[in-house]
Amino acid sequence: MLEEGINVDANLNDLLLFCKGKSRLFLYGAGDFGATYAGILQYFGIKATGFVVTRNKKSEMFCGLPVYEIDEIINEINEYDGVVLSMSSMFQDEVKALLPDYVPAYGISHGASVELQKMYTDKLIPEKLSSIFSDLDVRNKLLSGAHSSDIFFRTITSICNDDEDDPDFVIHGEIVNLKKGVGYGRLPSFPIHDVAIVMQGPICTAHDFTLNTAAFYRKLYPYVPIVISTWLGETDESFRCACKDLDIVILENELPSEPGFCHVNYQITSSRLGIKYISDYTKAKYVLKCRTDQRINKKDFLIYLQGLLNNFLPGGDKLKTRLCFVEAHVGFPFFIADFLSFGSLSDMEKLYYNRIEIHECDYVRKHQDYFYKLVNISRCVSDRFSNYRYEGFTEFLRSKAVKNNGHTFSKFLNAELFIIRTFFNEYIENVSEERLFEQYADFLKNYVVIADNLMLYWYKYQFKLRLWRDSSENAYERWLEFYCLYH
Repeated sequence: MLEEGINVDANLNDLLLFCKGKSRLFLYGAGDFGATYAGILQYFGIKATGFVVTRNKKSEMFCGLPVYEIDEIINEINEYDGVVLSMSSMFQDEVKALLPDYVPAYGISHGASVELQKMYTDKLIPEKLSSIFSDLDVRNKLLSGAHSSDIFFRTITSICNDDEDDPDFVIHGEIVNLKKGVGYGRLPSFPIHDVAIVMQGPICTAHDFTLNTAAFYRKLYPYVPIVISTWLGETDESFRCACKDLDIVILENELPSEPGFCHVNYQITSSRLGIKYISDYTKAKYVLKCRTDQRINKKDFLIYLQGLLNNFLPGGDKLKTRLCFVEAHVGFPFFIADFLSFGSLSDMEKLYYNRIEIHECDYVRKHQDYFYKLVNISRCVSDRFSNYRYEGFTEFLRSKAVKNNGHTFSKFLNAELFIIRTFFNEYIENVSEERLFEQYADFLKNYVVIADNLMLYWYKYQFKLRLWRDSSENAYERWLEFYCLYH
């Protein structure tokens, strides 16, 4: 929940005043907030020098700017420079302690940062697009993503920043093609027959996003069963007619009486019923479960996902194939992103087997200090893996220090953890507090594979008009290290 009384204009003015006149300007934090702040500053004619992270930088460039670890610049920054703390407020004090006292630093609350993100995506980007494109139809297609798989929303930020040196700036040639109306016609078609797609959740009607996404998938995969599993009252006659023309099945289900924490029961129910339809009425052997407010822009994504399962066979007999996800937190047992999953039909039926969550996930809301403890422990485990890799990580997971924290993590249960942990407990082995970290490592190495960049766009909250950076950009590599560690 956002703090009450946030004045977005005041926060924006304070940010711009802080940045004005600085010799060099660094954005501390190369994530969602960092991308937003870089875009806002360039919108107002202020270009940051680069991004700063504490350690383990994931790439040399981010949003067209260089990325530095703090140790690389700590002896160079001075009182004439400035550091914008582009991160959640819960980490700002920790970062300030790393900076010299004489270096000016600016940070605002998490809620204020989210509001700035919303203003940037809902107001500043559309305004900038309006000034760049006089062709209203072209601009609307850019905003909605309709009929063009080659236009990715991270590059829209590059357009708004007028930065042709940005390595992500790959869109200029496509704008010309789009004006000629050839975007949709240029898409290939892949003759796959044994995979199905289940899009679950409420219909995203803005810019006909869900419908355009389903049409995009249908163009790519003309023989693949596509099911939109949603709720009663979500669709209208025009939507149903369009889906019928595209040979797309709509399931309008009744909402569960109990939504569960973060609506996890809604996700389980719509996913389960969509997969059940695939099992009952099609010959598909594999299923992709995705959301109605997301779009995969990688054109051959089903071929790629099948290839992962064929190349990385399961390390045990509990599942027919591995389960494919796009992100897994190394230091947080069973914290695996739940919005996209791919696997054999029988395994996907197991993943979304019928169970109901009732208020078990609410512990963290009542104990915020407990959440901070989890974050610190998770960082410790992740850092241990990052720094030591093959040198004693297995023994580290079996150490008394790690085992003693299993009970702490077993209390925490959000939507992702509820789905993955209950599945593991039901079909792999009983969850053990003492062996929690070790069980999770075994699960990752034997039954999980992480997909690389799927060019996934998420039309939700502050993610509007930008490409979701899959797997924090290195989750596949970190999973592969897990795999190689034990094979």
